[in-house]
Amino acid sequence: MVATIIVLVLIIIILGIIGYGIYKVTSIFRPKELGESCSVPTDCANANLFVGSPGVTCCQGTCQQKKRDWANQWYCPNECVGIFAGRPGTC
Repeated sequence: MVATIIVLVLIIIILGIIGYGIYKVTSIFRPKELGESCSVPTDCANANLFVGSPGVTCCQGTCQQKKRDWANQWYCPNECVGIFAGRPGTC
């Protein structure tokens, strides 16, 4: 009886460890939402790699919505220029 309980407890512990490992691995590969950390644009959910198109991209290590600049192009908020010959980040 005691041996059965010990075996069941060990099985539960092992399944918990396996489940936690699966959770950690899948969370690494899931698309990141706005505000989450990223390394490359394709890390972000709904990523759009084209400069001239709206969408989400990886900006300064976080997934951010692109902003439209004065020339009707889409950039990271820190790169976006709001007026002709303006400074980056002014959109």
